[in-house]
Amino acid sequence: MYVIETEIHRSNCILSNIWYRSIFSDDKRCARESIKTIVEQMQQEAVQKADGLIVIGKCNKEALLEMKQHYHSVVCVNRNATSGITDEVICDGRKIAQMAVEYLIGLGHQKIGYVGACGTNARYQGYLPGRPCTPWGIFPPARMRPIPPGCKRVRRPYGSCKRSGGAGS
Repeated sequence: MYVIETEIHRSNCILSNIWYRSIFSDDKRCARESIKTIVEQMQQEAVQKADGLIVIGKCNKEALLEMKQHYHSVVCVNRNATSGITDEVICDGRKIAQMAVEYLIGLGHQKIGYVGACGTNARYQGYLPGRPCTPWGIFPPARMRPIPPGCKRVRRPYGSCKRSGGAGS
């Protein structure tokens, strides 16, 4: 948020209102409630008429479309793309996680855990790339990950990847 505020002031703009509306990140709630009414209420609450809106975090597609009807410029700052509905600033979650792990390894850490969604999550993929061995040669506990092809489970905590004859052996 500090970076956004700094850029707003550097551009001689004024940050006039900050809203937190969790409904916009919940597709089911957006389907049940009137998004149009909520966006109109935001405009009424504003100290002065805003020309633009910065949306930080996940936002429902229909909510973004409604916001575009009420604000001249809408920009999303998020981890994932929003289908090109608005201008966007997105981060590369995979690269961020990979850099974090590299930094910790550079400090000498070997037992590096991960807390968060797994599977296809970009940050998880950066933590543990979908390759036979990570660039770092270490893995999290087996209960947190599938065994990549060409690797086998070892009994050491945070064991190393070893080549084997068959996948998952």
